[in-house]
Amino acid sequence: MNPNQRPISYKKVVKLLTLLLLAGVSAYFLQPWYAESDRASIIIVSVFSMLSGFLLAVMAVVANDKSLRGRNWREKTYYLQSISDELFRHQITFYVYLLTLVAVFAASVSGTWCSDTQKGAQYALLFFATIGIVLSFRLPAELKKRHETMLKNHVENEREKERKEALKKGQNNSDHSPKNS
Repeated sequence: MNPNQRPISYKKVVKLLTLLLLAGVSAYFLQPWYAESDRASIIIVSVFSMLSGFLLAVMAVVANDKSLRGRNWREKTYYLQSISDELFRHQITFYVYLLTLVAVFAASVSGTWCSDTQKGAQYALLFFATIGIVLSFRLPAELKKRHETMLKNHVENEREKERKEALKKGQNNSDHSPKNS
């Protein structure tokens, strides 16, 4: 195994397969509803446009340089990798949102396609929409975790600063105290 390569997380593989299965089943059962609805595409475009904007704001928060909270370059390198991983997950989610919007467009040009192709575009749209919605549910928890980590780091920095000041003050007091001879 390459030392820079991470081991495969079987838990993540199972989660991915479960998500893909859920998306496929959802697309299959929701397609008739979507085909009959006049407003479904408008609703999906509105929801995913808002989610895209929210996700971009989340990515800006994650990419904040204050997140590099290490005391030395090794710690900062670790946190940089963590931030990179989180940004990659958000990037994938953003691409799913875009694929959903592209699929809405493809499904809406029904006049030029045969009905099977139209139906396939609707399945794809609902498949990606399901994945996008499920991935969106993890965003609040990730934001909460990020802010808690930043606050804990701030408290730890303050504690360390106060400890150093107390040590320095104690050292200064011992330097000025009379010596017993």
